Amino acid sequence: MLKKIFLICVVVIIMFLAAGCSSSKEAKLTKEFLQKYYTVSETDYEKYKEIILSGDKLDVQKSEKDIGLDYEKVKKIYQDENEKFKPYLSEEAYGDFMKMREAVGRIDKAYKGKYYIEVDKIQIDKKDKVEVNNEECIKFSYTMKYSKKYIDKNTVENLQVKGSILLEMLGEQWKISEYNKFAPV
Repeated sequence: MLKKIFLICVVVIIMFLAAGCSSSKEAKLTKEFLQKYYTVSETDYEKYKEIILSGDKLDVQKSEKDIGLDYEKVKKIYQDENEKFKPYLSEEAYGDFMKMREAVGRIDKAYKGKYYIEVDKIQIDKKDKVEVNNEECIKFSYTMKYSKKYIDKNTVENLQVKGSILLEMLGEQWKISEYNKFAPV
């Protein structure tokens, strides 16, 4: 009898540990995506300048003749920027992400405002299990603290944003299917 109780306790503890591990994987995915999505660095600026200097102006639909010989280079920059986010997003979310040109659009806002963005802290505030289209999903609510570092003024503005991210199980992996679009303006 004592062995059965001990065995049941061990099984329950293992189940709790397994549930905690999967939860931390989902939170880690969320934090990694937010970190990449909101960070705009000097390297991002340099890539964006290449697009502008080639005459693209965020329009990859122009012909090579319209933008000169750097078309392949510009196309590669877009592809590389998009690919950074692909592992985190569902196929549908990734398609929308590319259509809206968010990978480069996020840099455009910071470039025009003449600031870099550095994520200081991401805190997961709440985790809910929700049903979307008869599928169980996880919705994380988060608070993110970030800094806008103005280049010309050499000043820093500390800000905070609240948002949410929806994850769905695709195959054996959690993927982000909905998220707040780029907010720091």
